[in-house]
Amino acid sequence: MIATMEKTEKEDFLSEVGQLFERQTRHIVGVLTEHYDDKIKLVVEQYVGLREEFDDMRKVLDSHTNMIEGLIIDVAVIRVDLNKKAHANDLIALNQRVHLLEKKSS
Repeated sequence: MIATMEKTEKEDFLSEVGQLFERQTRHIVGVLTEHYDDKIKLVVEQYVGLREEFDDMRKVLDSHTNMIEGLIIDVAVIRVDLNKKAHANDLIALNQRVHLLEKKSS
């Protein structure tokens, strides 16, 4: 078909084909760009959601860390109190033994 055309007809035909190709290429690139823009927006939304969940979990973890620190202090206080109580019980027992020995010796 092109072989039988005149030079100007060939140039016009090739120009039209070039313009058609350019329009189709622009259309395809536009469709692909829109498609990937939507995909990127979705990934960004998911990232933001995960980031918010991560921040919430960090707050809970910080809260639990503070509670555990308080419990550690409470356990240390209880341990000291129990040691004091054990010493007091030993002292009471010793006082009773001394009292009994004093009775026997008098």
